[in-house]
Amino acid sequence: MQEIIVALIVACAAFVVARRYLPASARNALRTWSAKAANKLGWHSMANKLTAAAAQDCGSGCGSCKSCGPAPAVTDNTRQIPIKPI
Repeated sequence: MQEIIVALIVACAAFVVARRYLPASARNALRTWSAKAANKLGWHSMANKLTAAAAQDCGSGCGSCKSCGPAPAVTDNTRQIPIKPI
């Protein structure tokens, strides 16, 4: 029983790490593969959810912000402080 619980914990941890740190293209490939496997097993509602999630993703792999918009403009907030000699 303990082995099963530990295996579930490790699988959940691997899922969370993969979801956070994999590039978008790898996540999309994994999602597509999972949808095909779900269809083969007869889990059609799960496959539909996975394919719908893949369609919503921008797929560019630009970053993890999931905004799919242009990169924010970098503003220069440095301020010049005049130093007077003593």
